[in-house]
Amino acid sequence: MQTDIFCDVWFEHFLKYARPSEESPVLLILGGHATHTKNLNLIEKAKANHVYTSLSCHLIVPIALDTYYQQEIQAWLRNNPGKIITLYEIGQLFGNAYQKAATVQTACNGFKNTGIFPYNQNIFPDETTNRKQPNGEAHRNAATTAEANRTMSPRGGCSKERTPSPQVVLHFTPKDLMLLPKAGSRTESARGKRKGKTMILTSTLNMEKIKLQVESKRSAKVRQLKEKYL
Repeated sequence: MQTDIFCDVWFEHFLKYARPSEESPVLLILGGHATHTKNLNLIEKAKANHVYTSLSCHLIVPIALDTYYQQEIQAWLRNNPGKIITLYEIGQLFGNAYQKAATVQTACNGFKNTGIFPYNQNIFPDETTNRKQPNGEAHRNAATTAEANRTMSPRGGCSKERTPSPQVVLHFTPKDLMLLPKAGSRTESARGKRKGKTMILTSTLNMEKIKLQVESKRSAKVRQLKEKYL
């Protein structure tokens, strides 16, 4: 996907059928690709057409799909010892996982567990949304924690701490017992991919930040061209 195609073709198609308005705005959830996060024309057009764009796609990806995909990978590695998964196998593995995960129940749970419907603004932890916790909520959480940590007093009103008996528990997983083939280490690209964060792309602060980044890149490119040809 390219920036101009995403803005001039795809987004225009989206506006045609979503029909957002001031009375009925639309929420568009995007991923962290540069055509979304660094696309100033897209963000300005979205804000002008009453479309709220949110960079939070990584929070609402169905967990079932990832689980089934990992199962397909493990099965393929067991059936093909000594081999590694390449681009030629990913399509089939993902297709098999998608067929298992693409159910109506999974879709309904995806909307519910992410707080989209029924609406729940407190579905994600505070460090994800950068939202401060109300004092009343913090007080209730502290009281609940204190109640859970309080030991029960025996009869007679005297409190006495219970000494837990020592137990030895061994945990094993099938992955610990199965010897899977080890693939060679991947060669990392020199252009490291920076991790993004959840944000509202159409916010004024974010738009000003992107404008500064665009102007900085443009100035650097012009300076390079002058040094090369002048």
